[in-house]
Amino acid sequence: MTPPTSGESSAFDPAQLDFADGLQRIGSGAVDWAVALAVAGAAASIAGRVDGGGDGSELVAATIAVWFVHLVVYPATTGMAGLTPGKYLFGIRVITTDGVLPPGYRTSFVRVLPLWAGVVPFVGAYVVVLLLVANALLVSRDPLHRSVYDRVGKTYVVRP
Repeated sequence: MTPPTSGESSAFDPAQLDFADGLQRIGSGAVDWAVALAVAGAAASIAGRVDGGGDGSELVAATIAVWFVHLVVYPATTGMAGLTPGKYLFGIRVITTDGVLPPGYRTSFVRVLPLWAGVVPFVGAYVVVLLLVANALLVSRDPLHRSVYDRVGKTYVVRP
């Protein structure tokens, strides 16, 4: 079943969807993190060249870059097309639980709300690790392979 597009909803039966499996979800997440880390490396390199380096500016630039990619860029691309680079490579898309593709900006930003806890000083890194573990467990054990983000954002990840 092909989901409706452009915010159109119709009589929608999730049982007819082909849900992305756990390996696709974990693989796409790994690709997305690799892309974010590559952007972080470029940002750190640029910061080091601009001010001579050695003062911690590289780490600050890398941290900001990772958060920017995960909290702004990925939700924007998911909102516009239902995709991130990893989802594109693994042939999967995000749709709403109503079957709308693309899910739109609001839904995509709501999906990543749990990740915003990662920017809290001192505990943020622990939150991110907990989210990674929880998501890996959920997508590998849940029958619909839904992550924390899917549950918060009321979305599914499917094969088109």
